[in-house]
Amino acid sequence: MDKNTILAFLLIGMILILMPYYQRLFVTPAQKAPPQEKVTPKREERTSADGEVPPGDLAGLTSARRVQGEEALYPLRTQFVPRSIPIENDLVRGRISTKGGVIESWRLKKYKGIEGEDVELIPEGAKGLVLSLHDGRQSLDLSEVEFVPDKRNLILTSEERGTITFVAHLGGGKRIEKEYKIRQDEYVVEMDVVFTGFDPRTKCRLEWRGGINTTEKNIKEDLAYTKAYSYMGGEVEQFDCKNKKIKRLLSGKLDWFGVRSKYFLISLIPTDGREGDVEISGEPDESGQRKIYNLSFESDIVEGKVSNIVYLGPIEYNRLKGYNLDLDKVMDFGWPIVRSISKIFLRFFVLMHKVIPNYGVVIIIFSMIIKILVYPLTKKSYQATADMQRLQPKIAALQQKYKNDRQRLNRELMRLYKEHGVNPMGGCLPILLQMPIFFALYKVFRNTIELRQAEFVLWLKDLSQPDPYYVLPILMGATTFIQQRMTVKDPKQKAMSYIMPVILVFIFLNFSSGLVLYWTMFNVLSSLHQWFLQKK
Repeated sequence: MDKNTILAFLLIGMILILMPYYQRLFVTPAQKAPPQEKVTPKREERTSADGEVPPGDLAGLTSARRVQGEEALYPLRTQFVPRSIPIENDLVRGRISTKGGVIESWRLKKYKGIEGEDVELIPEGAKGLVLSLHDGRQSLDLSEVEFVPDKRNLILTSEERGTITFVAHLGGGKRIEKEYKIRQDEYVVEMDVVFTGFDPRTKCRLEWRGGINTTEKNIKEDLAYTKAYSYMGGEVEQFDCKNKKIKRLLSGKLDWFGVRSKYFLISLIPTDGREGDVEISGEPDESGQRKIYNLSFESDIVEGKVSNIVYLGPIEYNRLKGYNLDLDKVMDFGWPIVRSISKIFLRFFVLMHKVIPNYGVVIIIFSMIIKILVYPLTKKSYQATADMQRLQPKIAALQQKYKNDRQRLNRELMRLYKEHGVNPMGGCLPILLQMPIFFALYKVFRNTIELRQAEFVLWLKDLSQPDPYYVLPILMGATTFIQQRMTVKDPKQKAMSYIMPVILVFIFLNFSSGLVLYWTMFNVLSSLHQWFLQKK
């Protein structure tokens, strides 16, 4: 059993170390699309006899103004003092700029940043939900245009939902309304864009520029999770600009696309079933502190209106799953055999936390439950180990007698095991069962926001991060040593009772403290169980 146990733990360490390389090899990477040459059509300036701009002519918005002056059209205002319009509900505090009518800030009240401030999802200088138009000849970027709000703010107090509308007059009877709706207790923004006076052939392009903010103290780890995603035709594709620029062009019905960090997600979901062209690009910034992603979706104006939902919030499994949009597919719960177990464990932790508001205590209770569930196998394992130890003199005699005949030795050993009703692999059953449990917990503790900044006691302020003082890994090593000393009776194997705990301490140093707490508690419970059986 002890050799197998050592091998199992070494295997665990190797798998965890090699896991990132496995994902790089077998997860479909974003392919870099060949650069596309942009051809700027020759601009044809046209005005009608009465000075009106022909429908659908975006170029005419500027040419008509230049030829006949601004008296003929509403001015396309780009010279103005922008204002920030507050929007707020129980969960978020945001700002929408009158410059472009874009979301410029989005802070989450329930989640704190490095300095204790509310987490900000939108990087400085980024622009959320930029609108541009294309009439087949020219594009018109509206990010610098003034959008006038119909109210000073949108702050929900007792009401369940609210709406604010931003209007831009483009001249020639053309106007655009960006209508934002928010609800209490939601991280979702509903955004409808209404177009008046435009040719139906005009295309609109909705963009998210600048990606998502880096929010965690461990910037390197946060950036490792920062990727863009698209969901089309029932398939999720991820894009990572870790070491180089990327650009991908897609076409068809877009279910959603977005960008995530380790714990947070920004995603645009068209709700009117429209098809169009998707462009996802990204590059690491020069400082190495961010990955800058730009995502855009260009589509026809459907009956003068396009409708979207924007999610800007935590990667919270139950919440994302509840939208029935497959947004939870951005979460990594591990290999298929582990994925279902991970989700069950996460649901258990969330449910227990509603009753016991300390995840450290929840983990200890979880350790006890797992120990009870594996008790029958553990009992058989201890019995098998004891039987093998009693047979050691006979096994040694057979090894000496048939040391030059390996096949005969194996036959005699199998006969000996059968005669005494011993399964030489029986002691490995708990370890084999623990491995999928271990990997599932590894994913849950490392990746899910529920454990983010979850305090336990004293120095353990974040169970999703490694123990800053290495107290838990050392305690785990000590409990492993005690358990090994109680188990190992063969003098030839006693050296391993010293070596193995040291190996495990180094393996667990960088694991989340929640996972190390679980393993330490399981060791303590196993040692008590073994002591009880030996006393009997």
